Amino acid sequence: MKLLLENWRGYLEEGASVTSEINSIPMYRGVKGSNPETLSSNPSYFISNELFARTYGNTAEFKLNIKNPKVVDNRTWLDTYTNTGLIMNPDAIGILEDEGYDSVVMVADTPSGMKLYTVLVLNPLESI
Repeated sequence: MKLLLENWRGYLEEGASVTSEINSIPMYRGVKGSNPETLSSNPSYFISNELFARTYGNTAEFKLNIKNPKVVDNRTWLDTYTNTGLIMNPDAIGILEDEGYDSVVMVADTPSGMKLYTVLVLNPLESI
């Protein structure tokens, strides 16, 4: 039981640290064929590296204000929260909302030692 509580405490601390970091740095959104600054209440992806965002098209810089992200590992991100994952599991967004999350975050280490944050914001109009 003690180990379970320690793991849960570590998970909460990791989520708070990730939230603080993401909310303090520029995040980028890239889109093809439209204005990247135009947001809707539909889920949108953001990434902490402008060059990566440019691979999707025109980019815009944002400051996020996420409050309760679900932090996931790379495998979970790829299986569930990419465009392909969401097509295969369309209920994933509703499940996140039911669980009280406002976003999903995947953190990757880059070869330079920097963190790369990829965020799926469930409702950008409430988190920008």
